[in-house]
Amino acid sequence: PANNIVTSNDQTITAPAELTLNCLADGKPTPTIFWTRVSDNTNVSMPLNITGGKNEESYRCTAYNGVGNPLTKVVKITILFPPKVTAAQKVYVCRGQSASLNCEVKGNPTPTISWSPCDGENLL
Repeated sequence: PANNIVTSNDQTITAPAELTLNCLADGKPTPTIFWTRVSDNTNVSMPLNITGGKNEESYRCTAYNGVGNPLTKVVKITILFPPKVTAAQKVYVCRGQSASLNCEVKGNPTPTISWSPCDGENLL
């Protein structure tokens, strides 16, 4: 059977990036190695194209040679990416009326959001 599976360690990367994870296993016959994305169990190949949008993703290395049970090991990737701001359309109000301003921000680490007046200029 396959034995002694060794993979890359858990990693933190900044997106966008390409990432190659390594996986080795011993056994007779020589095990076949393949990777799957844990979140949807999809087979993936190296290098991985990490684009951001998710804070983390896990990948499973499986080593199997047809004898006994497959060996698996999971590698967790923490993905850092800069803030992306999605703002609502322009809001027009008359003086003295109230308005709601909505802003969606994604990023890892979680961005700090602050609002400030802009003296008639566009805020975003």
